[in-house]
Amino acid sequence: MLAVFCGCVSSVGDDNTAPLAQSPSESRIPLVVGASADSMVALVNGKQYAKAIRLFEKTQALATEPPSAEDLIAYLDALVYSGETRKLFDILMVDRGPSPYDRDIAAWSLIQIGDRHMKKGDSEAALLEGYLRACLLFSKGTCMRRRALVKTIQALHSRNDDRVERFRTVLRDEFPETQTPQQSAR
Repeated sequence: MLAVFCGCVSSVGDDNTAPLAQSPSESRIPLVVGASADSMVALVNGKQYAKAIRLFEKTQALATEPPSAEDLIAYLDALVYSGETRKLFDILMVDRGPSPYDRDIAAWSLIQIGDRHMKKGDSEAALLEGYLRACLLFSKGTCMRRRALVKTIQALHSRNDDRVERFRTVLRDEFPETQTPQQSAR
């Protein structure tokens, strides 16, 4: 079964189980948007990708509103790290028209490009093709901008680049609660 959320399409149940059975009265249960963000992020950070995917898909199957950007990004991360490339491709490539999440998905995609270059050891390409583009193209205060700034700082630090302090300042100014990679090592 396919669940449609924010214009994106995803399969429900990654373990070949049937989707949640719903009575007509259950189909419009109002869920708080973003209610699963903390648990989604915790599952992804705990490398419990299959559980994160199931949680998101089952929550969205019952939701009456689209997911929060943070939930969507945690879901996309879980798909990447679990190797669910078919579902990921369906979400990113489906012809769905304008969506409020297009900018978040685009920023996430740029960060993933940077991550792939970093895994190959090419921090310059990671910065130019991924992290810096995401920092420059996306507005202040978004969850994806915070992630892009942190990744930029890490890549610049690995290159012993002088610009790292400028980006640390931007990160501290925009997201005072976020520790920079150097601060967390202390």
